[in-house]
Amino acid sequence: MTLEVRSLRCALLRGPRGVLSILLIFVFQLCSGNAYNAAFVRQPPTCVNIPAGLKLCHGVGYTRMILPNLLNHESVDEVQQQAVSFVPLLSRRCHPHLQPFLCSLFAPVCLSVEESMVSGPIPPCRALCESVRLHCLPVLTNHFFSWPTMLNCSQFTDEHPCININISPNVTDPTPTPSSKWKV
Repeated sequence: MTLEVRSLRCALLRGPRGVLSILLIFVFQLCSGNAYNAAFVRQPPTCVNIPAGLKLCHGVGYTRMILPNLLNHESVDEVQQQAVSFVPLLSRRCHPHLQPFLCSLFAPVCLSVEESMVSGPIPPCRALCESVRLHCLPVLTNHFFSWPTMLNCSQFTDEHPCININISPNVTDPTPTPSSKWKV
């Protein structure tokens, strides 16, 4: 009989106070990383359809996403609950690549093994993150918000593979104009 089983058995014999003390010890050990971490191992990457309710990534250009994502969300419900907060920012059109940037975090594209040698989500490149931050932070600060820590650009690199979109250093208007699209 293992020590944990014996301790639990003794606690049960001592009544509710004993069970509570064992549970508190277990929670403490769990939080400190000393208990049954195998039971809480991150699930392997899985491809799922982007749900219609995930408005943030509606029409992003692909239909399948990988979970867990780069924000450690392991379920579609969790993704939808967190992503809904960013839909208003998307409607402000502060950067033409805000949607692909956010979706690379919330609903990373799922590539088949034939398409890629990468297993797991592909992060955005730091340059993309910094460009989005530069143009969208003023919108957030105008509404008394700061740049979310989960979008901290220092966690990303420009080493490939990463999601990068050709970024003009003077991005101001997300709508292409004839002069920027066609040479006259």
